Amino acid sequence: MFLCTLVKGRENLYWVDFYNWLCDGRSCAIAYLRTLLEYFRQSFDINEDEVGLNDDFISQILSFRRHSVPWETIQLKLDDPNIDVSKTLQVDLRLNGSIGDDGGNITEIDFANADIGYGISGTQEEILFASRPELCVAILFADTMRHNESIIMTGARKVCKLQGYGTNVKYDENSLIPFKFGKDCISQSVIAIDALPFDDELDEQLQENNLKREFTKAYAGFSSGSYTAIATGHWGCGAFGGDKELKSVIQFIAASLAESNKLIYYCFGDEKFYADYNKFLLLLSDFKIGIKLLWKMILELGQHKIDKQKGIFELLSARISDNSL
Repeated sequence: MFLCTLVKGRENLYWVDFYNWLCDGRSCAIAYLRTLLEYFRQSFDINEDEVGLNDDFISQILSFRRHSVPWETIQLKLDDPNIDVSKTLQVDLRLNGSIGDDGGNITEIDFANADIGYGISGTQEEILFASRPELCVAILFADTMRHNESIIMTGARKVCKLQGYGTNVKYDENSLIPFKFGKDCISQSVIAIDALPFDDELDEQLQENNLKREFTKAYAGFSSGSYTAIATGHWGCGAFGGDKELKSVIQFIAASLAESNKLIYYCFGDEKFYADYNKFLLLLSDFKIGIKLLWKMILELGQHKIDKQKGIFELLSARISDNSL
């Protein structure tokens, strides 16, 4: 891939090498390339004479798997009388910071394209792949995700924390992460889920078929394994035009139904969203609103004309407070 000697096959939708990183002069491409070179440097610096280190490095396991869930399975679980759908999960709301700050065994959500991989435009997925260069091999064999599946990538080493977003992404040599081995090496997972693209129209996003699709996609990610905690944020709300409040509620319901242990939600410095979401979560707790009822309320929003001057949190909060359920 680095030497650009691979030939793109018919099954490869995009590139199969690092030509764009090598030849593009934008800040993000340079940052990605420097991270890749740092990965090579750390790999070559491993002293084969050090007992155990080389064996640990060679025996590292990097896995890619798919997890799919049909909508019927989700509906059956929502309707199952033996499942406590009034239970909701713990949400750790973070005003600042970004996904990946926690490290350790925190699972990260990749705000993916249906065809996962890296590029040169500075999206969250591209930054994630660049900071973990071993993930880049996925572009060689990962087929387009279906609407009901996620891709789980486990074991890729993180080389550094890239700074910034978009084409202004910068390489920070002060945030390099040395390779760890043996008992000190924690194998992290990254879950790729792709959102539907919208034109910022909330009416379209509230259509039942679109709501079910996003719920299914989020659930396919959160239900893909048993994780200590999952870090996420404004999934599908950048170039894809998703509504932040609606997407946060869908993820909350899906993670709760999947019985996730903990959701770490990054607000990326959006103070209003942080305050509004925190207030909404407290309201759900105060009124003991379970996920089945919350899902029903969202579906009902799509069946009526809504006040477009109000956000999803405000619309749902009004229904809860007015007891008009």
